[in-house]
Amino acid sequence: FTFLGNYLLFATSWQITPIVLIIIVFCVCVELIYFIEQQFTIIDRHLSALYHQDVTGLFSNLPTGQVFSDIKNVLNRLHSQISVLRKEKKSAELFAEQIITYTPSAMLCYKQNGEVILMNSALEKILGLPFLSDIKQIDKFIPGFLKAKDEVEANSKALFSFNKSEKSVKISLQHSLFINEVEKIHIINIQDISSQI
Repeated sequence: FTFLGNYLLFATSWQITPIVLIIIVFCVCVELIYFIEQQFTIIDRHLSALYHQDVTGLFSNLPTGQVFSDIKNVLNRLHSQISVLRKEKKSAELFAEQIITYTPSAMLCYKQNGEVILMNSALEKILGLPFLSDIKQIDKFIPGFLKAKDEVEANSKALFSFNKSEKSVKISLQHSLFINEVEKIHIINIQDISSQI
């Protein structure tokens, strides 16, 4: 093996030179391909993290150089913008939740599958119930409520009466439906009209 190495290094024959150059070029190409794959793996990991909404760290482990510096700057700006958008979205959600929670009108918000998103304090006062996780649970405490819910979903408005503490309570229900790209949100606005009748 040593003899072959010495022969390739010191041979002056024109036939050996192209073979040595081809081997060197092949090795450089393999190393370059390996380097590029490593960098693509790093970029892919970062983009996957952004796709899965993981914006916990900045992108900094690329090698030096103008191209990699530009890629790093673009990805860090993207990371910062996503982080800002998430904060703004969370703030808007909290603001909307506070509006519903503290509005004097009784409101019940639930998803299409019946999962209750919000019951404000005015609703808890009218129905005399604590927060429930599923709209079907209300029917256990106030029989007939689900039938009234179905009626208000179909007609936008409905009247319903039930007994609370041996006293008849009459309520007016109004339904609104909000549809976004992910799900349907139902909102029922409830007013106690017992004193008006």
